[in-house]
Amino acid sequence: MRNFTLLMAAAPLALLAACGGNDADEAEMDTDADMTAEADMTANDTAMSADSEPGPATSQAEAGDYSGVYSYTDEQGAQNAVRLNSSDNTYDYVGADGEMRSGSYTWDADGYRLNIEDFNGEPASFAISNGDLVRLQNDTALDSTMTVTGDRYRRAEESDAVFSRFPEPGSPVAPAGG
Repeated sequence: MRNFTLLMAAAPLALLAACGGNDADEAEMDTDADMTAEADMTANDTAMSADSEPGPATSQAEAGDYSGVYSYTDEQGAQNAVRLNSSDNTYDYVGADGEMRSGSYTWDADGYRLNIEDFNGEPASFAISNGDLVRLQNDTALDSTMTVTGDRYRRAEESDAVFSRFPEPGSPVAPAGG
């Protein structure tokens, strides 16, 4: 019985000794955790920048359902957004000033460029590339071998603030007044 009592008294002390590492071990573990977190952030940044790299245009036939909200933030931090509806070729545009424009767009015969006649007061051509909507700088014909460059409107997620800038489809733009 005496050995059992000694064993019971020694067990917690052994656990405390095993758990109580020195400061160097804890510092090394903290450094390892920091390096792992930094590597994860770097990998995430690399993946995000890879998505933002210019790539080839996607044809209308290969784009599938490209309907959605795409947003772009310019160098001054102003955010613009465009919502495309691929089922009826319509769009809604909200500029940085909050002004909204709506209309329809057309696809060029090449099948790679969509055109909006009144995009913020002027005609604009876009292409779909790597899941983004890219505003083209000129009206050059595209094909699947060409790299698309221009202002990249990223597809927004439903949780993004840009969604709140658009009224729900079928709802009045302004509240009914009394």
